[in-house]
Amino acid sequence: MKKILHIIGTRPQYIKSSILIKKLSKSKFFKNVVIDTSQHFDKNMSDIFLKEFKFSSFITKLNIKKNLSRITRLAQMIKLLGECQKKINPDIAIIYGDTDSTLAAAISLKKNDIKTVHVEAGLRSYDNNMPEEQNRIVADNFSDYLIAPTKTAVRNLLKENFDKKKIFMFGDTMYDLAINTSKELEIKTSNEYILMTLHRDKNTEKKNLNKIIESLSKLKTKIIWPIHPKIKNSKDFKKIKLPKNLDIIDPLSYKDNLSLVINSKFVITDSGGLQKEAFFLGKYSFILRDETEWIEIVKDKKSFLIGSKIDLIKNFKISKKRFKPKKSFFGSGDTTDKIIKLLKNI
Repeated sequence: MKKILHIIGTRPQYIKSSILIKKLSKSKFFKNVVIDTSQHFDKNMSDIFLKEFKFSSFITKLNIKKNLSRITRLAQMIKLLGECQKKINPDIAIIYGDTDSTLAAAISLKKNDIKTVHVEAGLRSYDNNMPEEQNRIVADNFSDYLIAPTKTAVRNLLKENFDKKKIFMFGDTMYDLAINTSKELEIKTSNEYILMTLHRDKNTEKKNLNKIIESLSKLKTKIIWPIHPKIKNSKDFKKIKLPKNLDIIDPLSYKDNLSLVINSKFVITDSGGLQKEAFFLGKYSFILRDETEWIEIVKDKKSFLIGSKIDLIKNFKISKKRFKPKKSFFGSGDTTDKIIKLLKNI
């Protein structure tokens, strides 16, 4: 039995890893071991998902101190991850996405000479000021097997001269999970609200955050905002006058959040994950960024880049009905099966 180490620590990583961990746990060939870096320490951003996805007793949580600077937290993660990896001594490790947990995992695994699979490799915004871009570039370069979710991701890797033999265009584990979960969702006929999320560093700076929130009233529709703890607890946010059509709630479980997506008019977000989920479920999205890694959805005119200019939304004519994604940009719903087959071959 081979020991597979998964390193996670944020809301999107709990989601991306859950279906793969679940399927691997049913295999007689593999034993799952999970390290949670505790990057997202708020219960509504971590424990709620650990419970929902039934991560069992094989998970180890790092004791990362709260209220550290980003660089100090990263250094502590690398140190503690390195120590845990030596004790676990896995046959191979899997890292996910582009968070600081991904970066810390990639560095520590490389230093400990542990073979690494990067799930969601090859994404590029070509904005090196974004922490996510910095993280994903290091993760790709330090990993031995690159699981690319899209054709664009493969092209990015080839353009950067990665070895073709390391690249596997398998699709997206989030697509697998969303398709399976969507079968359980209740679909309502009336769409009386817009769903919004924010978390990117640029949008949480005082100037942009003010601009975005102040302009929400012009939409004249109820807006549901599951607020990120870092915004809710910030001094700048507490000084902003909130529009009457804004309904702020705590972060939700994965399934509850998908229900909000599927029953919304449309989605406003700066999250790559939510942009994809909206597409999977046939909902249009407006992206509060100037670029996106998921360029396929933008080219398909199901997602629109608007920067921080909420006012631009009124210029787009979109259907209130759900659309059926015509193209399978993110695989065929069997990405996890392909990864498991690769692990067996390795």
